[in-house]
Amino acid sequence: EEDVNFLELARMGVNAVPIMTLLEDYLVPDPQGPFRSLTNPEAQDNLKRLGRLARQAARFGIRIILMGYNPKLPPGHEVFESCPGARGAIQSNGAFRTLCTSDPETRAFLAESWRAIFDEIPELGGILSITGGEGFYHCFMRSRNQASDCPRCGERIPSVTVAELINDVARTLHERHPETVVVTWPYSAGHWSRDRDQEAFIEALDPAHVIFQSEVD
Repeated sequence: EEDVNFLELARMGVNAVPIMTLLEDYLVPDPQGPFRSLTNPEAQDNLKRLGRLARQAARFGIRIILMGYNPKLPPGHEVFESCPGARGAIQSNGAFRTLCTSDPETRAFLAESWRAIFDEIPELGGILSITGGEGFYHCFMRSRNQASDCPRCGERIPSVTVAELINDVARTLHERHPETVVVTWPYSAGHWSRDRDQEAFIEALDPAHVIFQSEVD
């Protein structure tokens, strides 16, 4: 977080840099709403630090891209009691649960929470969502048998369900921040899509709002 680093990047022609970003570090939900238990008491301080970084990078013509991570929660987290529809599939042999993106209320919460960061920090450049095996968590990511323990996602097509999440996040963000980019990278998605070339996933994405990234380049 020093000017010399951004100056060096600018001299090489770099105009955007992704940084790993955990959504739960920035969550300030409605204190009366069903997701209130996800509130992070350090969220405002974290937003201030991220804002400083984004403005610092912008001085050198570089935009910060959030490499987004959705919450992964203990299986018995309070939010699953207050909002049963948010209870996603168990992941990684019982290590955690995701929030279920097939639930409209939960999906809207995720989309609006990502947008809230950009409302606070309009200098940010966009979101990179790794949707295959890490990062932008959803019920299919590291679950057994195609999210079979989620009563919603277990009955749905994985590629369509994941694209629905990315589309909603991108459309919600672009309502207020149309110049930002939303990129999805299906790194290791083959284990849940069974589709080497991700044709079904690509077909389900909204090309007006989402950029598909095939490899790390």
